[in-house]
Amino acid sequence: MAAQHDARRVSERDFRHCEEVFPGAGIVLMIDRGTSELILAGYVAMTRRGFALPCFASGPRPNAWYTATCSVDADHLGTIIGFEVFESDDIVHLASQVHRPVLIGSAWTDVFIWKERVFVGTPQEIWNALEEERDQMLSAVPITGLDLALSVPDQNVAPLLGSAVDFMRNRFGDEKALAWKETLARQQVLIGLRRLALETGLGPTVLSALSGLELLPRGSNELALQIPTDVTRLFEKADSMEDLHGRTRQIVERLGLVLVDEESLESAVQTSLPSETADEIAAREGDRDVRILVAVAGGRRAVDIARLITSPEWRPADIGQGQIMLDIEEVGLNPLKKSVKGKLERPSSAALPGGGYDVVVLLADEEALMSPRISSLHEALVARLDSEWSGISLIAPALPEDVPSRALTDQTLLGEFGAIGFNAVIDTSVARSPFWTGNPRRAFDRRIADVIAGSAVLCGTDGPLRRRLKEYPGAPELLLTFGLEYKHRGELGLASEVTWAHHGHSSAWSARFTAKTVGRGAGTTVDGIVQLRDCRTQFGNFANAVLHDALPVGFADFISEIDVPSKIKRDLAFPDLAAGFKRASEAFEGIAICAEAPSFAALKAAGRQGWAIIRYTDRESIREILMGDSNVGLPYMPRQLRLPPLSRRPENKGLATRGIDPRDVLRLTVADWETWKTRMSSSLRAEMRHYRASLSQPRAVEGREYVLPRRTVQQAAESGDGDALSLLRHVDRRDGRDRTYLLTGKRPADLRVAWSKPARGVSRYILSDGIVPCEFAELKPNEVPAQRFFIIDGDGAVPALLGSRIFAVWARITLTRSMSWMPRFSVGRTFETFSVLPPFLVTRAEAGLARLTLADNKRLRKLAEELRRLYHQRSMDSAKKLQLEIDGVILRQLNLAEEASDLAIVELLLEAEYARHM
Repeated sequence: MAAQHDARRVSERDFRHCEEVFPGAGIVLMIDRGTSELILAGYVAMTRRGFALPCFASGPRPNAWYTATCSVDADHLGTIIGFEVFESDDIVHLASQVHRPVLIGSAWTDVFIWKERVFVGTPQEIWNALEEERDQMLSAVPITGLDLALSVPDQNVAPLLGSAVDFMRNRFGDEKALAWKETLARQQVLIGLRRLALETGLGPTVLSALSGLELLPRGSNELALQIPTDVTRLFEKADSMEDLHGRTRQIVERLGLVLVDEESLESAVQTSLPSETADEIAAREGDRDVRILVAVAGGRRAVDIARLITSPEWRPADIGQGQIMLDIEEVGLNPLKKSVKGKLERPSSAALPGGGYDVVVLLADEEALMSPRISSLHEALVARLDSEWSGISLIAPALPEDVPSRALTDQTLLGEFGAIGFNAVIDTSVARSPFWTGNPRRAFDRRIADVIAGSAVLCGTDGPLRRRLKEYPGAPELLLTFGLEYKHRGELGLASEVTWAHHGHSSAWSARFTAKTVGRGAGTTVDGIVQLRDCRTQFGNFANAVLHDALPVGFADFISEIDVPSKIKRDLAFPDLAAGFKRASEAFEGIAICAEAPSFAALKAAGRQGWAIIRYTDRESIREILMGDSNVGLPYMPRQLRLPPLSRRPENKGLATRGIDPRDVLRLTVADWETWKTRMSSSLRAEMRHYRASLSQPRAVEGREYVLPRRTVQQAAESGDGDALSLLRHVDRRDGRDRTYLLTGKRPADLRVAWSKPARGVSRYILSDGIVPCEFAELKPNEVPAQRFFIIDGDGAVPALLGSRIFAVWARITLTRSMSWMPRFSVGRTFETFSVLPPFLVTRAEAGLARLTLADNKRLRKLAEELRRLYHQRSMDSAKKLQLEIDGVILRQLNLAEEASDLAIVELLLEAEYARHM
């Protein structure tokens, strides 16, 4: 029931919590009293048809959205046991007549899409509502139909499974069809047995242990089930083995399959994945501390990543209540330098015998890892730890931003690391993969930090991974990688740009582990897998999987693989990490998907060959090219490319200011304002502003909001203003904030700009964050914008230039991109590096605020003022047409043709940057 969007558990800071035990489950959950009753009011479409992600809110016009947590993961027949705050730009509001109220303990409620229609209810209710179109659905999309039917009790699904397997076989062949059927059967058995475990009163231990369940094919329709010993032991203790046998057979037979070798239900599991015996687990049930030293070998990237390394948000189950102790020190190639950071959960472990460390990680930039003196550094580290040390030493490449790491791709270099004495190399590039199984909210560098910390912790426990590395020292050509809650993606969740091991093709060694979360959602048990993988890239397979993930269902099936021309590869830094694809299109001969951000030379080389070249992380450009945008031409300029270093232009400082941070203000509804305005002092009333949350202003009075600077109200309260104190308490109680919430300002400088007035003769505009081409509106006096806007002062030059194609091209390539958040503009990277060329210029008002204006150019000034008038009237269609005319004038002013490519525009702007430094 999870989605790849921005979700987080309700934290203590946001809401008041209490601990409750869900009846019959034995699971401790963090339940928010304030969000125990919600309305199913929206959804996120995960595919064009089928189940969508239900989204819940406290009312029809929500300020916050939630997703529900199910008693059994992926069980459409489960119950709701909690809610998590959810943030996404893709939420679709449901019509009010289909809103569905839900409570903690309610039956799971779904949203299902079919033929542009949206159905809400339990699977049975949705199945009944589709009665007239059900046969058509089952015939046209048998997998979608089966997905629904599996959650309808007593529905005969065996023939539906046969149709779905035939569909898979016709599309992908026998092998993939059979693998899909086995995966489906395993998922259904897992759901059924986890449901049984809750009914029996067994706790999270058995829920986690069930992840070791295996289904082995014994014929075309026969499966042998192997269940871990720990699971059978727990069911025997609960006197429920007969129920386990019966439930398993019932599930398998419902699918029209045959369960054989049933005695294996009572035998220990012996699979290719090593696991510890019950005696081994019992022998180390005591608490176990893990001590880690991260040695940072200099370089900006390594230091930046090191500053983000903290203990993981989970703990391996086998360390019990033990703690993870983490020291981070900066070192040189000779000798060690002083500590730059110590993130300790206990006093430093450096004084303990043998250096006190279970694991030492060398975090280094490319330059340090390529240095011949890397062996001296390893010797210095070992000497620091003394002769008694017998721990694990790892290398963690500080992944470059624009290209892969040589340390992860060069077989010779990996062999040298082993000869020096390192036990393994962490595959930090998995943090860049779209299939990464970690926290989806993490920024890129934080993901790398999480990979490093998690790998070190797993090597520090007395588990099979540590034993494997001890038994086969000096072989780090096998890259170390791991994944949490990986089941929904399989081994694909561990693949990266440098290693491909889907379905075990390149996995040299594998083990499962169990962990418990800490912090938010503490106590939740999660399954994990850790692997040592061959460095055999098979990048073509990885790129193919990326395309299937990035494109809507079915699109990638019409794309064929072809070779990338050598004339393109020679301009790539990593030519082996590039794969070619072809789609029926007149615009392109082919599309090269590569592991690096393409350089200008590579873009031009690709254009000359009639190709486009795109980094695999550039999902927007992949969709634009392969989904047939008719406006795309050659040479194609993707959104992610390798730019030279950009410096900020001093004259642009303060040109753009981000809108107000909601934590810096008190937001009041119309009703609030009417209640409190007569109780406020005149000085507080003078600070009131209208809150602008969208480009279009709300027409209804009740849709408006007012804001006051939070710090101003706090200061009034501290000075004895009882009404100001009451207002603070009212707003904090309404928003679920505690009394210690943000006693200091979050972004006071931006707040001051928002509350200021523009200079005489200029207007104040707001520009939507991350949207290209840019969208504008003109602020009215006494309006302040939401955080999702930028404030820019000026005359008609603002919409004329920042709405132009020239700025759109620049904004697109300087967007700050995240793996989880929507792309955003950056004050420094987007606005302050932009070359404002004549006839536009940046001037400063007496108050020091920058403003964008037009110099003497009668034709352009006239057009710009007309554009300003159209924006003021919100005549957007007319404004867009006029903008095209203005674009032509600007391009001619810069000696560029109207049909100039995006690449030519960027090169002109960069030339202006170079000229400034000459």
